[in-house]
Amino acid sequence: MPKRIGLLREVVPSIANIYVLANPSNPNAQSAVNELQTVSRSFNVRTEVILARNDDEIQAAFKQASSKPDSALVVGNNPTFSIRRSLLASLAASHRLPVIAYEREFAINGGLMSYGTKSDSAWEMAGGYVARILKGEQPRDLPVVQVAVFEFVLNLKTAKALGLTVPATVLALADEVIE
Repeated sequence: MPKRIGLLREVVPSIANIYVLANPSNPNAQSAVNELQTVSRSFNVRTEVILARNDDEIQAAFKQASSKPDSALVVGNNPTFSIRRSLLASLAASHRLPVIAYEREFAINGGLMSYGTKSDSAWEMAGGYVARILKGEQPRDLPVVQVAVFEFVLNLKTAKALGLTVPATVLALADEVIE
């Protein structure tokens, strides 16, 4: 969360309101709320969590987030949002709202930015675990690991459509730039 908000602030320094889209059915939603409170103090912005679990609630969330000037939206990591990445990118464009999401496909589908774990690395790790289990290792004996490879994708076409000038320092951080 801090990295996503930091990237938003670098691309859109005038942001005063940051909304976070979270699914209340996700057990991690509360930890996102707690983290957001800490982050908002360090970035000196007003933050608010908007809960959504279906298309109607997502559309209402974008309407709410775009109702105040100098606002941006962070899309939480959740399968409900992953399968709706085209809808999210379309809503971001129609509401002229800077949005950052977790998955790279969001930026590829027209969203402004994405920052999250590299899905290829996660699939490779999962495949390694499956191979070890098929060779006879017990799942309980396998170590718990997390993907440590992150990627930042920036959509310059979307930035231009929003009237944003992306600083060279942010461009240099991007793993992929869509022009």
